[in-house]
Amino acid sequence: MRTGRSGSRPKTRLQPFPWFLGLTLTRTSVASAVPSLAFSGDASAGSFGLRAMKVGFSMRPIARQLFTVLLVTSSVLEWPFLSTGAESTSGRRPAAGPVTFNRDVAPILFKNCAPCHRPGESGPFSLLTFADASKRADTLVEVVERRYMPPWLPATGHVEFVGNRRLSDSDVAVFRRWLEGGLREGDPSDLPEAPKWSSEWELGEPDLILRVDTPFTLPPDGRNVYRNFVLPIPSGTNRFVRAFQFRPGSRAVHHAFILVDKSGGSRARDAVDSVAGFPGLDLPEGIESPGGNFLSWQPGRRPYVAPLGLSWTLPGGADLVFQLHLQPTGRPEQIAPMIGLYFTNRPPDREFFKICLSSLLIDIPAGEKAYQVEDSFVLPADVSVLGLNPHCHYLGKDLQGFAVLPNGTTNQLLHIPEWDFNWQGDYRLKDPLSLPRGSKLVMRYTFDNSPDNPRNPNRPPQRIRFGVETQDEMAELWVQLLPRNPADLEALRAAYVPKVLGETITYHEYRLRLDPNDAYAHRRLGEAKFVMGDLVAAAAHLNSAVRLDPKDDTAQLNLGLLYQEQKNIPAAEQALTEAIRLNPANGRAHGSLGIILGERGDLKGAALHLREAVRLDPTDTIARSVLEQIAQLQRRAAQPKK
Repeated sequence: MRTGRSGSRPKTRLQPFPWFLGLTLTRTSVASAVPSLAFSGDASAGSFGLRAMKVGFSMRPIARQLFTVLLVTSSVLEWPFLSTGAESTSGRRPAAGPVTFNRDVAPILFKNCAPCHRPGESGPFSLLTFADASKRADTLVEVVERRYMPPWLPATGHVEFVGNRRLSDSDVAVFRRWLEGGLREGDPSDLPEAPKWSSEWELGEPDLILRVDTPFTLPPDGRNVYRNFVLPIPSGTNRFVRAFQFRPGSRAVHHAFILVDKSGGSRARDAVDSVAGFPGLDLPEGIESPGGNFLSWQPGRRPYVAPLGLSWTLPGGADLVFQLHLQPTGRPEQIAPMIGLYFTNRPPDREFFKICLSSLLIDIPAGEKAYQVEDSFVLPADVSVLGLNPHCHYLGKDLQGFAVLPNGTTNQLLHIPEWDFNWQGDYRLKDPLSLPRGSKLVMRYTFDNSPDNPRNPNRPPQRIRFGVETQDEMAELWVQLLPRNPADLEALRAAYVPKVLGETITYHEYRLRLDPNDAYAHRRLGEAKFVMGDLVAAAAHLNSAVRLDPKDDTAQLNLGLLYQEQKNIPAAEQALTEAIRLNPANGRAHGSLGIILGERGDLKGAALHLREAVRLDPTDTIARSVLEQIAQLQRRAAQPKK
């Protein structure tokens, strides 16, 4: 069911293949990464050497080139986590004499705890008053001494992160002294003014508000729920977002990921029934977090403001998707979040690039206490590291990310000695860290599947393999990079393509060993083999995918592109027509069929399908370019002959 509604107001003031191998490619970067591909024309305009002919037009074979872009851009969803949290602690020392609430404890609570522990927020109780805190003093001492609260996972002593919520040792000592000193309230004049929070928008009235109008009802108890809500973005020109504020509307929202879908896949999934949103972590292909950003929300998070010159693009006519992790609260909850967006006229000056270090072959024996996985990537250009985003599930224990410089020096980027799935987040560096070309980024994660792991959900422990559901296990470390210039950005993209393709093949071969009739694995392997130029293997896997799942329109699309590459045009036309029959909203199939019809001289039929491709995806520059050239040919044909 479509759930979103937008509102503009005057501005007042300021399991499929893991989608986490996210990548956005230009045509030129694909060509440089896969030498067997030869592109022509202006890549930025989406033109592939189209030339006008007397009757129609002709194109150099582009199926595999187009398919490469589809494989690496549409099959990967970035799973970002972002948390800036409260301001860093002051490291204040308690005053001499007995510790009191008003003078010593309240300032710490107001600064570090109250953003969540106040009425209407995610904390289960308020900590704004002496009465609130004193009746929970034993618990407060325990959780701050264990470093469980405020939640902050990275160890100190390495890089500094924005929004560090970790209490200083002296602040932790205040709680113990207050408890052992008799829980004194103190002089009322020592009590600082309680913080004030706006019930509306902290940055002023947004330029655009997108909201879920039809609430989803979360049951009062039971398992955690993952729910995805689709909010249509107003059609028109693209806008540049400089800041946003997410408002969950319910304390049942544990965290939210904010994504953009230009494919229409989420919209179709949402329309299956009348319930708001659609379930699960398995999202349609083509969803992404725009511009290499980490866009998400966790309890206590303040509005996100992008660094100057690094706004992100909101595509007109596409969909914004909220993926929410919901936790039952003991009563029915109406889930209807909203987001306020703040625009700028300044497009991004540079573009982030995110790589994902990961392990797809996780297979942890029951009882294994120190199961380790590792992955790495060598940087082909100088970069600055801006952010890090670790992710695994309940068995994660010790998470490390580091860079090995060309001279052999190791720079620790992130160390989480006690991972907690419930408090995951991403971390922005206070000061960007420069890394030279040739540096190796390394992820090294250790998992504990023993009975000694208090977070192990299985009693007794069970064998756990890779998977996107929480009962499975994952290992990811996203690294957000800022290259120095466009040439370095293209070098990063080109170097990353083989990693994506190699992991695609490795993972889906593993899936086929588990189940030889896995239609999805056959499709993904067929796509990867196609891009690598192994057309025989690609055809075998794609035909198996179609045979095993005749309703998979994407498999039919890919088979059509393969036949197009092999110059088997009748078979290509048949497969693309079937893809459209299965899913009339498959814009890529419309565009590819339009190209075939145009090559055959059927300009009217070509224009019909190309217009539909552009309508379904206004950002499809290839379909738009071909459509414009068809219009030119039709105008020429209509002119009187001299």
